[in-house]
Amino acid sequence: LCRSHAYIPSTIALPVTSKVTMKFVLVLLFVTVAVVSVVQDIPGKSEASPFPRQEKDPGGLKQARGNIRDKRGVKELSTELLGVLQSVSTILFNVGAFISNVFGGNVYEAHQRHQEILNSLSDLKKKVNDIYEAITDLGIMTELLHEKQLAAHLYGDSIQKVRNMVDTFQTRLNMTENGTFVPEELAQEWVRTVLLQTSEGMNQALNNLHDMAMGSSPVFDGRSIIETTDAILRTKDLPNSEHRALLKSFCEYLMELQAQGYVAWLLALMQRGYTDQAAEVMRRADSKLREQNSFMAPFLYGWPAGTYGLPKTTEGCPPGWEEGQYTHKSGGSYSWKHDGQVHINGSLSNNTLTQGYCMQTTSSDTEDNWPPGTYCILKSGECPEGFTFGKIGFPGGTKTGVVPDGSVDSDRIEIDYCCRDDGDPSTPITLPPRHPFFLLRIGQECQKVEGTDVHEEWIEYKGNGYRDGKTPYNEGGEKSQKLFYCLYSSAGTNLQTTIIATPIKVSAAQPQTAKTALIVVCVAALWFLQGTV
Repeated sequence: LCRSHAYIPSTIALPVTSKVTMKFVLVLLFVTVAVVSVVQDIPGKSEASPFPRQEKDPGGLKQARGNIRDKRGVKELSTELLGVLQSVSTILFNVGAFISNVFGGNVYEAHQRHQEILNSLSDLKKKVNDIYEAITDLGIMTELLHEKQLAAHLYGDSIQKVRNMVDTFQTRLNMTENGTFVPEELAQEWVRTVLLQTSEGMNQALNNLHDMAMGSSPVFDGRSIIETTDAILRTKDLPNSEHRALLKSFCEYLMELQAQGYVAWLLALMQRGYTDQAAEVMRRADSKLREQNSFMAPFLYGWPAGTYGLPKTTEGCPPGWEEGQYTHKSGGSYSWKHDGQVHINGSLSNNTLTQGYCMQTTSSDTEDNWPPGTYCILKSGECPEGFTFGKIGFPGGTKTGVVPDGSVDSDRIEIDYCCRDDGDPSTPITLPPRHPFFLLRIGQECQKVEGTDVHEEWIEYKGNGYRDGKTPYNEGGEKSQKLFYCLYSSAGTNLQTTIIATPIKVSAAQPQTAKTALIVVCVAALWFLQGTV
């Protein structure tokens, strides 16, 4: 780990002129305040001026901070990864405060910030190493590297480069009170390696990790490494809570490793006096880690509290849910979206419909309630908070497995629903996008869901028009139900379509054709027999 010197130097040599340095301090602290303000106020730090013996609001930082807050969206950051951003923001805050105190002449405060930087980096390194060991023991790293040779090379190489550069900084170099490193010869070699603009430098390694986190890299078939890890964890058949905890640990590992890389890159730039570039690296760290947080967070969401059901997609049910199906066949007929792009789990024909359902039969006390919006789900027990009960009648048939509340016999199947219309459907709600799912439409448009593409489908069930209470939007007549299904999936997901059995229509010409063929066969057989007598 970095080791501090016991002395406080009476004079501090600056690598750049005071004018350029103060410009850098202003820019650096502007970005630092931006990062901190996005996460939360840090007690004891945000109130004091970071510029000792200077004007109260240098460069309009307070006004800039207010502007940054005004631009924040409610869902811009996820509380699921808030701890990661707090760690990163604390380190960046201390780096900024350290520089301002050094250049402002406050030697005692510089010493305090110097020690805080070392402590923060030490804690971060321990956490990153602990997570790495945990996911390595579980076999996740090995399976990731076996996904593809290109992925193994690019991902493994980038991870190792960042770890090596950070390890040299934290175990072989000492950072002095004025921000320089000793021993000087090793420090110069380390700085040169970090600042390389080739594949060996920090810039390219962090670019690779960001691209793989966001799915913008060609490795893993263009999927995010988070999606790939999520798929690997699903094969291990873990409880849902353990699955999410492990995925969260991997997200933390990836983000905090990059945070270490950005701090090392920033300090290397400071050794060379590249103040403008250092400020740009601060902005980039804030932007890219914020972007990754927004992308990763939905993978960590759990399904809301309560017991309920959803129509089953062709991709199956979320892990841990119960499954069942209805087969409608008594006295009904069915039609569907004309382009054939239907994705219910089951099969369709003109006179028979089989439809699957996914049922959440146990409620978690740790999850939030369903968010306000305009949509319907299937009832199982009591409707979750905020929903209103309704029911619809369909052509009769049979059931297997676990299905929504209602009743079933050969004449009629009744299905119970829970619906709500207490929010704007154009305002995205938060639900887990890891697995494709359906909601039912209740208004004129599908409810938007954060981090997903939405595809609208419809099925018309003819033969029963009964409905009661608050039910999904319905364009059916007195003897039919036409319901609209909203399918949600991650961007770029390709889903199988529902099996559609199209009846073979026999034309009037076919019987004559068959007769002709039979005559030809018989004549040929007689000719053959005559030739053998």
